[in-house]
Amino acid sequence: MTWEEIESQIKEGGFEDQAAIWASGTNKGKELTDNYSKVKIDSRTREIYDSLDNDLREVGIEKNGRKTYDAIKEEIVNLRDKNKQVDILQSKITELESKGVDEALTAQIDSLTNERNDFQNTINELKREAVDNRKLTSFDSALSGLEFKDDLPKDLLQLKIDSERSKFLAKSEYEGDELRIKNDNGEIWLNNEHRPIDAQTAVKDLFSAYLKTGEPKGVDPNIQGGAQGVSALSVNLDIATLKGKGLVSATKALEDAYIESGKGAELHTEAFMNDFINLKQKIEL
Repeated sequence: MTWEEIESQIKEGGFEDQAAIWASGTNKGKELTDNYSKVKIDSRTREIYDSLDNDLREVGIEKNGRKTYDAIKEEIVNLRDKNKQVDILQSKITELESKGVDEALTAQIDSLTNERNDFQNTINELKREAVDNRKLTSFDSALSGLEFKDDLPKDLLQLKIDSERSKFLAKSEYEGDELRIKNDNGEIWLNNEHRPIDAQTAVKDLFSAYLKTGEPKGVDPNIQGGAQGVSALSVNLDIATLKGKGLVSATKALEDAYIESGKGAELHTEAFMNDFINLKQKIEL
């Protein structure tokens, strides 16, 4: 009887357990059983380690040539160390929270913020000064080319110059490199060609009443393209009696009129200067 026939009869009779017990008592049967067990154990062990390798990969851990057991052990140690660091940091956070905000650090931040703001303010101020200097340079350059009448009172002339310089500074601005001068209505001051007036022409116009004969008369910066006229005085004064008597008499009469009308405090102010200009024009007509 062949082995295949014996194996078939064992299976058909349901004698596998008995045959296994009998075989394990023999040397050959024991060897076969051991070999079978080893194969099964190796297979199961491989399944376990494959499963562990998959778990490592899923949590982002690479073995990088390490054995599975070594990789797991090292990662556990690393995780333990990190947990200790977390505990230390958490302890420091709790300590800081109990102490409140670091006053020294807050003061340092505030100081740096203030320094930055001061620095920015300084830059902005320097920019404004640079623009103002450009404007005043244009004004003074145009003023230096004018010839004023010799009989003008020096203090009144200087008052007029200071007043017009301040107004020029406040009523002008740059559009790119082009200086734009505005009138009292805040509109761009235009020349007779309805183009923005330049500083040279504007300054001549502003001082036209003070210039020697031959200097051009200008336009009123508040009247676009119109001729400058003679305005009424702000005080009552008999102009006809002053014609031909000179500027000294006219100035004295204007001062007396201011005092009599209760405007003595306004003597030699800009308003007084404007009245003086108008009076001078009237007595010269």
